[in-house]
Amino acid sequence: MGAAIQLLVFFLGCGASSPNPLAATATLLRLGLDPEREADALEESLVAAGLRRRLRIDGRTHSSLWMVRPGTSEAVVRVVTRAGIALGVDAPEQTGGRAVGLLDLHGDVDGDGHEEIGVFADDPARDRRCIAVLRVDAQGRVHEVRLDTRSLQGDACIEAFEDIDGDGRVEALVVARYPELSVGTPPRVAVPFRTRGWRPLRDGPARAFARAQRLRREVGLRAAREQADAHAAYRLGVELAGLARLAGEGSEAQVAALRSAVAGLELTAGLAAAVEEAAAFIRRGWRAADDPALPP
Repeated sequence: MGAAIQLLVFFLGCGASSPNPLAATATLLRLGLDPEREADALEESLVAAGLRRRLRIDGRTHSSLWMVRPGTSEAVVRVVTRAGIALGVDAPEQTGGRAVGLLDLHGDVDGDGHEEIGVFADDPARDRRCIAVLRVDAQGRVHEVRLDTRSLQGDACIEAFEDIDGDGRVEALVVARYPELSVGTPPRVAVPFRTRGWRPLRDGPARAFARAQRLRREVGLRAAREQADAHAAYRLGVELAGLARLAGEGSEAQVAALRSAVAGLELTAGLAAAVEEAAAFIRRGWRAADDPALPP
C-alpha cells in the first residue's frame, strides 16, 4: 500500500464490529445498488455524526466523499461503488495534524477505460502531500495504481498533477526525497510521469523540466552562497547532484556538483561529515551503506 493511504485504512467488512460510529457506516451499504443513492445515505449519516462535506465526486462507477469535522483536523474519505464501501480512510483528530482528502482526477485520467480518483495524505512534519491514484474496476473494487520509482532511489510519491508538456493532459509529479542526506530540510527532486502508462516523461519536455529545476536550484544556490548559508548550499548541492543523475551524468559528475555547491564556505564538522557521507551515498548509486541491494 502506498504512503498516501496508510493512515488508518479499512476495507469493507473490516470495521463493521468497531465501536467507532464512523467505521460503523460500512454496515449501511447494500451490495449491488446505485453508488450515488447509497452515498446520499452515507453522507446523511456522517452529517448526523457532526461532519461536513468538503468534496463529493459522482463518477460513472463510484461516488466518493471527503468529509471533515469543522474546527478540527478530523477527516474521512469514503469511496462507494456497486460493491459497497470499496475504500475508507480515516484521519482522527489525534493524528498530529495529518490530513486526508480526495482529489478529483476527472474520470479516466490514464485512458485505460476505468475511472481513477486521488486520495491524498498530508504530513506536516515532513512538509509533503502524497497522492495515491485509485482505479475502480468493473466489479467495483478499488486498486492503487503502482508507479515504478526505483530509478529515483528515494522516498518517492506523487505530490501533484500538472500539464508539464502542454499537451492538455496532466502529468503526475513524482517527488523523491532523500531523508538519509538530510541536514534540516530533506533534499528533493521532482520527476514528471505520464499518466498514459505511468512512465517518466521523456525527450524534450523532460529535458526542459529538468533544466527549469536546475535553474531554480542554481539561483537559490547563488543566494545561499552570498548569505554564507552552508546548510542551504549543501541541500541544493545534493539536489543538483540528483538532477545530474537524472540527466544521465556519471557519479563523479554528481559528486562534483555537490562539492562545488559548498566549496569555499565555512562548514561545521558535522556538515563537513555530511558532505562526505553524501558523496559516498552518491557513489554507491544513491544507496545507504546497509542497503541489501548492494553487493556484499
